[in-house]
Formats: sequence, structure tokens, C-alpha cells
Amino acid sequence: MSYVSAEHYTIYLDESGDHSLRVIQPNYPVFGLGGVLVASDDHAAYATSLSAWKTAFFGRDVCLHLQDINRNKGPFAILKGDNVLRTRLFAEMQAELDRYNFTLICGVIDKRHHLEVYGAVARDPYCVTLEFLIERFYRELRSRRSRAGIIAESRGRDLDAALQLHYAALLRGGTFYVTGRELRSRLAPEIEFQPKHPDAAGLQISDIVIGPVCRDILGLTTPYRVTMTHKMRRDALGNVAGYGLKVFPEK
Repeated sequence: MSYVSAEHYTIYLDESGDHSLRVIQPNYPVFGLGGVLVASDDHAAYATSLSAWKTAFFGRDVCLHLQDINRNKGPFAILKGDNVLRTRLFAEMQAELDRYNFTLICGVIDKRHHLEVYGAVARDPYCVTLEFLIERFYRELRSRRSRAGIIAESRGRDLDAALQLHYAALLRGGTFYVTGRELRSRLAPEIEFQPKHPDAAGLQISDIVIGPVCRDILGLTTPYRVTMTHKMRRDALGNVAGYGLKVFPEK
């Protein structure tokens, strides 16, 4: 299986939290969708480097999954009760990801505020955040005069189909700020869905970096995390808000 798109760049999408507005977890009332933009030609080198680091740390190649790391599941059971090893894991993971060249863009929905503002007409957070990301990746690709394909982790046939339909609608009709024709000029016509795999470096990177962005917004600080603010898209003055990070609704 190829873990890159046929375009010059590949955007790897991942999410954090539950996008449902019917169930809101009091300790995590947000939904985040993010993407990392990677030059497709760089992915093989990143996969090789990441695999070597994982093998050195765990004794074998594993598939990085932040939720499993936090819950000490599967190969990450070795972290249970060992904060020294956990600290070392995140320090080494931070150093490894810092070596890679990618651009991060995230959209985060405060679900409670979203319902307070929009009530019965509140839109699915997944659809709203996807629009935010597509607009900003379009602008980034336009500045680079290039195109990108999108790869997302497969979440099941029905959910994947729903996301594909919404993406197709965006490319057809555009958003409030960007026309469908403009989007089609920079983005592949379909999202490709793949399961996570130890060789799928892009999907593992996006998995690791999205959650901490949401936790920062909630003020949930922990020493066991990576920080990728320096990888976020910025304007000419270095501002992230509205460029590499969109929090909605605005307060």
C-alpha cells in the first residue's frame, strides 16, 4: 500500500474527541480535526526514521496511537506506572518529530458553545472543521503553487462515505470564502482512506500532534505530550490564530 498521494504534497487528517453534539463529555467538550502537510517525496524518509526510532525504543516497530499511549494499551503497556519511561518517550518523540518538515493546521469546535450559539441548526463539528482546514490548506498550497491529495484514517464505511460526500460538496460548491473551482485547482478530487499501519508515518504524526492542541485550548496541561505550535501555519507576522489554528465559535 502507498502511504502518499499522487500529488506533490499529501495532507494527513486525524481527529481528537467525539464529533457528536448529542453526547458531550464534561472533561473533553471539544472536537478537533487537524492535518499535517508533508511533501510526498519526504514521506519514505520520515517512515524509515520513525520506524528506526520506534524499534530502538520498543524493541519492535509499532503503530503510534496517542489514545493507546495514554491508556497503556497494547505495546504501550510498558509505560504503566513508569513515569520516567513515559517522560523519556515523549521527549524522544518530540525530538524525532521536530526533525520532520511539515505544516500543521487545526480546527477545534467548542461543542457546548456551538450548541449555545446555533441551537437546533448547529452543524456537525466534523463538517465545520473540515471546511476550516480545506480553506487554509488551499491558501497554503496556492502560496506554494502546488497541489495535494488527502489521506485520512479509515473510521468505517458509513463514516468514511459521509466525509467523502461532504468533501465532494466542498469541491463542487466551495465555501463562503473560496470557490469550488479554486479548491479543485489545488486539491485531489477524493479523500483516500487508510487504516493506521507502522509504515504510515503521516497518519501517525497527525495522530500524535492533534490531541495536544485540543488539550491546550481546554487548559489540560500535562508533561506527557508533544508540542507542535512551531509547526503551525502562520501569517507574515507569525500569527497562528486564524491561519494554523481556528477555534469555533469565537468567544
